[in-house]
Amino acid sequence: AIDRLLLGMGITDLSFSAGWFLTTWPSPKENADWLWGASGNTQTCSAQAFFISLGFWGTPIYNTIISFYYRAMIEWNWTDDRLLRYDKYVHGAIWSAMLLRSSIYLGMKYFNAYGVICYVQSLPPDCNDDDCVRGDKNTWKIGIFEQIFPLWPCLLLNAYFMARVYWSIRKVAHRTKNLVLSPGDGLFEQLRHLKMQASLYVLVMYFCLVPDQIYVLIYFASPGRTFFNYWFETFAYMALPLQGYLNFLVYMRRKRRAHTSFGRVMMAPLRWKEVMDCMKATKRSNTNAAATGAGDGANEGVSVPVGGGGMRDVGSTAETSSATIPLLNDPEDK
Repeated sequence: AIDRLLLGMGITDLSFSAGWFLTTWPSPKENADWLWGASGNTQTCSAQAFFISLGFWGTPIYNTIISFYYRAMIEWNWTDDRLLRYDKYVHGAIWSAMLLRSSIYLGMKYFNAYGVICYVQSLPPDCNDDDCVRGDKNTWKIGIFEQIFPLWPCLLLNAYFMARVYWSIRKVAHRTKNLVLSPGDGLFEQLRHLKMQASLYVLVMYFCLVPDQIYVLIYFASPGRTFFNYWFETFAYMALPLQGYLNFLVYMRRKRRAHTSFGRVMMAPLRWKEVMDCMKATKRSNTNAAATGAGDGANEGVSVPVGGGGMRDVGSTAETSSATIPLLNDPEDK
């Protein structure tokens, strides 16, 4: 059941990241005088905003449902079969809500240029009903609503579910006094793995979404909405589309094996220790090769033992190698 939720969340992540990757390109080219790279039209701008909106709602909702499922498995001992009973209803409700809301925004012409992307914004910004080309004077309120719901309830619910998961595991361990759930015990390791997976998914969500929310709150709270900080905004905008990839790393961290070259490249951060060991081994190999090359010149004119107990002057590595070969032979070969 959780794997299916992860698949659904992966689709919403992909929708969001694809739209976000296009940045200013889909914006109407009429905005090129103030928006670098704008080369689209109203339709491309609306399409970008539509796909971004699916991820902006879908990803935190899926994240919250996953956290709830982990809580149900750990605190209430729900089985995967029981969770699967609600699977089609959960997916149906999430996608119905996302598509209905995005379609309404599309029909109301709320999707317009919004900074470096297209999202909920009137055209021109802060217009009155008389001079609004697209949207209306209340569009900015819809934009604030988008920043609050469902994201902030999802952030709070995720924190609550994780607190319940930690409390449940601690209570069970205390009740059994480590007689059953001791380190190394299979059930203990399973619970610890579930707790770690759930916690990592939540931490990824907070890392990717909270910086942007803080920036938006500061922006709307600033006088005349003039707040701008290049590095803060850049970090927040770079973190947002990373959630899908970081969730992939969390999912694959216990598997540690990919069947394709692309998969191995994507999993490189999980294999950082192997990469560092490989780099150290390569460095040692290069150092040894350099030392061997330096020693070749020093071997000229050196006497080395040869078969039969005598000594022989050699002037090259090749001669040294051929001269010492008899010593490596087994006595039974003679």
